Formats: sequence, structure tokens, C-alpha cells
Amino acid sequence: MEIIKKYKIRIAIGALILLGLIASLLIFNKLNTDKMNNNKIYNVKYKVYQNGKWSRNKKNGLTVGDKENPIQNLEIKIKTDKGYAYYTAYTTDWSEQNYKAMEKNSKQIYGFKMKVSNLLHKKYDMCYRTYNKKDKWLNWTCNGEISGNSEEPITALEIKIIPKNAVKFDYLRDFNKTLDSSKNF
Repeated sequence: MEIIKKYKIRIAIGALILLGLIASLLIFNKLNTDKMNNNKIYNVKYKVYQNGKWSRNKKNGLTVGDKENPIQNLEIKIKTDKGYAYYTAYTTDWSEQNYKAMEKNSKQIYGFKMKVSNLLHKKYDMCYRTYNKKDKWLNWTCNGEISGNSEEPITALEIKIIPKNAVKFDYLRDFNKTLDSSKNF
């Protein structure tokens, strides 16, 4: 009788440990899923001015732009107090335009580059890609690299903030089904 009680106690303890491990794995998986989907710290919202009006805000890698009309302005916001996004747009003669020069929404954008500042820069990469009618989707670029073509205006774009030193392909693969997994970013 005493032996049966000991086995029941051991089985109960084992079951509790197993339940604890399962709960830990579920919590760990949820945290990783949140990070992969950018649901927490690094949300980025963006919109473009195109065809005489501003688009709706898009976020975290979703496409903004109609892929037909040239983008003439863009607005990018990061919802955090740890930093902000800054960017440079390149217009027809591939000259750099700051925000003030773009306020009139009159110049077509042929390329742009972006970075994040402050604490965001230490922990995250700003990745983006552009679309134009000639090249279609260009490869993802990050942290101040220029995306675009000096001969064709941008008609759509996608932006995503991902953790530094992450395998970028894992974060960008859902957004680019044709991306070559062997390509180094």
C-alpha cells in the first residue's frame, strides 16, 4: 500500500513537471511569434502620396502603393519612444530631397534609403524594398542602402523593422516568396 502511494506521488509530480514544461514552451513560442510578427516594440507605419491623394497607413511589411502610379511623397512613423525613422528620397535627377522639399508632392520618387535612430539603431535593422514597373520588386535592403532605379519611379514599397543579427530571410520570407534563401543581406 505504501509503495502505491509513493508511485502515485511520483506520477503526480511528473505530471506537474510535464505541464510546466508544456506551458513554458507555449509561452516561449508565443513570445517568438510576437517578435516575428512585429507585434510589440518595433511597429512601423507608412503611407504614400500617389495619384493626387494619400494612401491609407500600412504597417510591418505590408505593401503600400498601387504599382501603377509614381509615388510623390511618403510618411513613415515608428510607434516607440526608443527612436525614429529618417529617410532620404531621390527624385528625377537622382538628387536627394529632404522632407521640406517634398511637401509639395510634385516630384516622383525614384529611390530612397532609410535608417532608424537612437536605441532602435543598436537593436534593430530597418529593411525595405521598392517596386517599379520595369524591375518589379527589388531585393530587400537595410539600414541606409538605396532601393530604387534612377530610370524608373517607385510605385509601391514595403518596410519592416527586424532585430539586429537575426536571420533576415526568416523575417522577410513571407513578404517575398521569390527571395533566394542563399542570398546574404
